[in-house]
Amino acid sequence: MSSEDRVVGVDVLKSGSDLSQFRYAVAYVEGSTIKNVEEMSFGRLVRVLWELKPSLLAVDNVLELGGSKKNLVKFLRLLPPSVNIVQVNVDEKPVSLKELARKAGLVEDRGKLDPFKTAIVLAYLAKEGYGRKLVVFERKVKVSVSPGRSGVAGGSRTEKFQRNLRGVVSRVVKNIKERLDKAGIDYDLLLRRSKGGVEKAEFIVYASREELYGIVKQVRSKDVVVRVKPVLNKRLLNLTESELKEARYLIVGYDPGTEAGLAVLDLDKNLLYLASGRELDRAEVLALVVRFGTPVMVATDKNPPPEVVKKLSSALGAILYVPPKSLTTAEKEMLVAEFLSSSSSRFEVKNAHERDALSAVLKAYKAFEEKMEKITDVLKEMGLINVNIQKYKVKILMNETVSSIVEDIINDLVSNSRFEDQRKEVREATQSTQVTSELTPTVLSRVAELEKEKEMYRQRVKVLEERVKELEKDLNILTSELKEQVLKDRKVSELLHRLKNAEIALNQVMEENAVLKDRLIRAYDVIKKVYVGKHVLIPKLKEECLEFMEVRREGIPMVFMSEASTLNEKVLNYVVRNKLALILPPGAFKTCEDLISTHLIPATTASEVYEVDECLVLVGSDVVSSTYELVKQLEKERRRKEYGLTYEELEKLLSEYRMFSSGEGTPE
Repeated sequence: MSSEDRVVGVDVLKSGSDLSQFRYAVAYVEGSTIKNVEEMSFGRLVRVLWELKPSLLAVDNVLELGGSKKNLVKFLRLLPPSVNIVQVNVDEKPVSLKELARKAGLVEDRGKLDPFKTAIVLAYLAKEGYGRKLVVFERKVKVSVSPGRSGVAGGSRTEKFQRNLRGVVSRVVKNIKERLDKAGIDYDLLLRRSKGGVEKAEFIVYASREELYGIVKQVRSKDVVVRVKPVLNKRLLNLTESELKEARYLIVGYDPGTEAGLAVLDLDKNLLYLASGRELDRAEVLALVVRFGTPVMVATDKNPPPEVVKKLSSALGAILYVPPKSLTTAEKEMLVAEFLSSSSSRFEVKNAHERDALSAVLKAYKAFEEKMEKITDVLKEMGLINVNIQKYKVKILMNETVSSIVEDIINDLVSNSRFEDQRKEVREATQSTQVTSELTPTVLSRVAELEKEKEMYRQRVKVLEERVKELEKDLNILTSELKEQVLKDRKVSELLHRLKNAEIALNQVMEENAVLKDRLIRAYDVIKKVYVGKHVLIPKLKEECLEFMEVRREGIPMVFMSEASTLNEKVLNYVVRNKLALILPPGAFKTCEDLISTHLIPATTASEVYEVDECLVLVGSDVVSSTYELVKQLEKERRRKEYGLTYEELEKLLSEYRMFSSGEGTPE
């Protein structure tokens, strides 16, 4: 029976501060049959769920499973990804579990349900479609790839060891990327690069864990670790969370990376959100920003824009703002400082990620700020003070003219019969102000003072603007000098890098040269020994050395057997069948005697042996000569055993037979 027919109902028997203290009443129903009802510890419950892999896990209150949000997170992380949690007594609103059970015909008495009966009722009700499925895991999986070891081998080879590990990680990342691309699965890839490859990588894959089966699997080896982790649905932990009621139009600034930065600004230049963290991936940002309003623009501080920002803009259906050139650190600091000093924002910029995200939205807003202020001034001048300007400011971001937008506002107001009412309110307010001014000389005096103060501030602004221009000139000079210095530093750094690579290449060449020199010396020594005639090259008894073994000396194939332990029935049959003569290492006298006496295989020991390569050795020519003699002796012995006569005796008989046949004489 498939797992779709399996349902597990769970009720808490005993809780505690730690999950190890919890005891659960568990009912396992398959089809229409109760398979098992028993008490279980937390550990046993998780193990059983992984064994059964039921389609539904039925509860009456999901928070009771762990007692606290912290414990519930631990519980949910250990569940099989395929399990769906059903909160049975919730549909549009909470209902009584006892009433549901009575309605479904599962109980008749009016007594209280004990935990075991509750578990059974929960399982049956979930199977019949009661309750609401809770989304435990988001349609998002994090796949992390990291080295299997720390990368510290010690000694002079540490750097090479680390490069090898990074190379392995790079290959695994490339393989996963190719598989995801082939399957057409959407993902974001965050990389931490280092010399020689990738130090660490994280894929944010926008698919369920089941969709990745057969495509990405977990790996734990000595070189690389691949972890596949489904992402918990955070809304499950905050079921009573209320959404913001008032929708706004938003500019979203995003700085992607292992630790991302996010800033949300509305079109009235109110900062609604500023944060950074590892959890702020593309899917998390999508879920978060829509709570504040309608995103109409996604901004970045980089040109060209990162691929992740492009995908975020596309997913939100928002305009992508890219600055004419990437913002410098000085520009970012200036934008942020100017905004924070002029606003009453409750947010603080904690790190560079938040600064980059905030500077991106401020740069985007600044590109359209003049038009936004102009449309606000026009509406105030016309007395349209109760208009929700934000939705019309969106049209500015789409490069519509101010005049056409104002006409749209007027048309909308007229169609809603609100225009005259607003003008009337403005006129009444103006008249009221005039009357009050005429009757209150004190107010007029205060207005005069404010006018003087206003003029003073206007002059102060002019002075500050001149000062800003002077500082901008100084800054440009310093920036140009700094750029020259940076270019010099980069050139030096590049030359040092090239020098280091050249040193590494030189060391490799020197190592290869030493190996070749050693091989040349050995080859010269071999040639000298063969030339003098005191030594002979013979092949080893190895399958990969057949081309040498087939070469015969004086009609006899002679081979060197390095280890007596390699002798088995298969090797012996091969030696006998091909009539091979064996030369063994020094000291193998007993093996030689056994081979001669038992199998009549010619075998001698060499007094000295020189390794030439994998297939050839050098032995004394005296050993080769004695081996030839031994071959002849054993050949006679072999014939005597086979025919009862030696070769000479057989030759003599044949000679006498020929003489007798020709009539030259009578054999004695």
